[in-house]
Amino acid sequence: MKYSGFEQGIDILQILKYAINGDIGFDSEAHVYWRHHDSQTNRLASDKGYIDVRNFKEIIKRSDIVNIWKKNFSLTEVELLEKYIKNSLALMPIHKVQYMIARKNLLGLFLVFFNTARECPELLGRTIWHSISFTSRKILNKLK
Repeated sequence: MKYSGFEQGIDILQILKYAINGDIGFDSEAHVYWRHHDSQTNRLASDKGYIDVRNFKEIIKRSDIVNIWKKNFSLTEVELLEKYIKNSLALMPIHKVQYMIARKNLLGLFLVFFNTARECPELLGRTIWHSISFTSRKILNKLK
């Protein structure tokens, strides 16, 4: 709970850590206030090409989710969790590439490549290849 009283990555942790153990609550009278604006931190970070892989790895480590599952579930279920985490990490730069291409943000696209090389260099080739493939499909769809 380092970040303003809220855990980073709370959406996924709600499911994988808390709800799976039955530690949930519900208040039918609660109100959630949500708004969208250009100065949202996630939008500003996305525009700068941040891919969040390093943060997600830290969240997973800090949450101790894998060990919690090892204590409560079968090996098969733990392997599914580990596969989900690995796939989620691999898709993060891919999703940012798609975001940049859709917004025609060339500088942001190069920043995604830079951040991918810095945070998870093993995914850089796949990320670059996906950007080429995704852009080609977008162009071909416009030509139809």
